[in-house]
Amino acid sequence: MKDDQVHLRHLLECLNAIQKYTRPGKEFFLNDRKTQKATLRELQELSESTQRLSSALKEQCPDIPWFATAGFRNVLVHDYLGISILRVWDIIDRDLPVLETAIRSLLSKSGTTRRIYALIGPDTVAQDASESLGKDRDDDRT
Repeated sequence: MKDDQVHLRHLLECLNAIQKYTRPGKEFFLNDRKTQKATLRELQELSESTQRLSSALKEQCPDIPWFATAGFRNVLVHDYLGISILRVWDIIDRDLPVLETAIRSLLSKSGTTRRIYALIGPDTVAQDASESLGKDRDDDRT
């Protein structure tokens, strides 16, 4: 479950970054290549992280299309020339809020979200998730 918590926090980090990048709105997103690229990278990490969640955790939110979300990573990585930026906007606008609600629900079931946000705030949560993920990667190499 600890690994699930790390990946759920990382998912929130990705979602927060996407919200920040796209806050200026649809027209800005559609016309700013740098924002598009940054957002696509966050979506790639988000999709990758969903693959690392346990089946038991995913079963707690059966309405989330976990398989399709994870598979979106392959589209982003391998079919990058075929990506429709309008479709990406639709995903950001329609699908990501539902995913965020599910992730926050999963974190709150363990009390993690309330405890972390109360103590250190959302920006530090994102930094903590990044550091935890980096530590896990280092541990895997040894």
